[in-house]
Amino acid sequence: MLGVSCYLTKAFDCVNHKLFKKKTEFCGLLLDWFDSYLEGRKQRVDLKFPKFNTSSNWYIVKHGVPQGSVLGPLLFSLYINDFPVLNNKITNVMMLADDTGMLVTAIIKNNIIVRFNFNLNHISKCFQANCLVLNPINTKVLKSEPTIFI
Repeated sequence: MLGVSCYLTKAFDCVNHKLFKKKTEFCGLLLDWFDSYLEGRKQRVDLKFPKFNTSSNWYIVKHGVPQGSVLGPLLFSLYINDFPVLNNKITNVMMLADDTGMLVTAIIKNNIIVRFNFNLNHISKCFQANCLVLNPINTKVLKSEPTIFI
């Protein structure tokens, strides 16, 4: 069995607002509500020291969902809702918000490696299409040799 735990770099910050609106099938008031929640948000950096305070200019946020909010994980899940389903007899994909995992099993070792690489490539392309960055340093591959019970 081979598995991978995918780590996305700043996943919630990478949600593209325009792409979000195109990908979701919301319309009317619901789309207007999500649009007003995401669009036009501003942010700045405040530095406060005992004898010195300064702030950056305000900038409009064009990507991302509010972190620490109740809606953040839900909006992210809706954003990647079109993630390709790779579930079949030897591959299972598990997702929870920005955590993605894949398990590949097969009896023949070469089949596992070929299928694993194919699916990992497919997942990587899906992340790229959604403006998400797969972090190869923190993405971990797990392998397990079969256990034979007598």
